[in-house]
Amino acid sequence: MSRDRRVRMGHNVHMTKAEHPREMQYRKAITARLKLLRESTGKSQPEMAETLGVPLDRYRKYETRTPLPGYLIEPVSAVTGYSVTFIVTGRGDRLDSILPYKGVDRRRTA
Repeated sequence: MSRDRRVRMGHNVHMTKAEHPREMQYRKAITARLKLLRESTGKSQPEMAETLGVPLDRYRKYETRTPLPGYLIEPVSAVTGYSVTFIVTGRGDRLDSILPYKGVDRRRTA
């Protein structure tokens, strides 16, 4: 402990998830990927927020600092045409077909 005994110091101090280097790297990658995916669809941030049914200020955070919550990954996949695997990991490719979400047509796109 520190001299004033209020702050733990040394090897007993635990890093929060946000402070862990891999967590920070993941956050940066997924937020940057979300922006690239949105741009690939030609949608603006307000359009994407409306399509996903989230407030614009929250959507902006998803593109800058807050990882996309799990319940929005499949809808983003449907809107952008990229697989869930690609959205989460950056690996993989576009979908052959679009998943159904808020009126998005499920038929094959070609």
